[in-house]
Amino acid sequence: MKKLNFKYLIISTLILFSQTIASAQTPFKLDKTASKITILGTSSVHDWEIEITEFDCKASIAIDENKAASVSGVNVTCEVKDIEAENRIMTNKTYKALEGDDHPQISFKATETAKATSGSASGIKGKLTIAGQSKDVTLPFTLTAENESTVKVSGKIPVKMSDFKIDPPTAMMGALKTADDIEIEYEIILIK
Repeated sequence: MKKLNFKYLIISTLILFSQTIASAQTPFKLDKTASKITILGTSSVHDWEIEITEFDCKASIAIDENKAASVSGVNVTCEVKDIEAENRIMTNKTYKALEGDDHPQISFKATETAKATSGSASGIKGKLTIAGQSKDVTLPFTLTAENESTVKVSGKIPVKMSDFKIDPPTAMMGALKTADDIEIEYEIILIK
């Protein structure tokens, strides 16, 4: 009889412990007014940048009293049509290069949980999908716990367009050639 009660005590403790861990992760959503993503690149003529005007980001984050964070469930998506350059020609060439008609969405979906300390660099593994091609990447980030309900996540990831089978755009009958290497820079504010 004692053995049976001890078994139930262990099972109950494990269930309680797992519920505590599960409830420690808090869903955060994007503060659209304070967040931005920018694509930075170079060409044979000049450097360029393109803003992603609309995107979504969700994550689950647990922050302890020492501002150490556990980050999971990261999912960032944007529509190719929401990538806008300063001029219409560049916007149209970007849309065409990203095959926006066939692959209207770009996404990053985390495949693991990452640990981070507020203000320190970290990274999270996941799948980056661009122009219908997916690649395993480690997304570098710095997480800053602004307060108990607001978190800033910032970073920059280098990307080769050719890794996603994208032909770098050209203009002016080929006189302007976009370099294969770009960077995606982001500053994302997440709120409970």
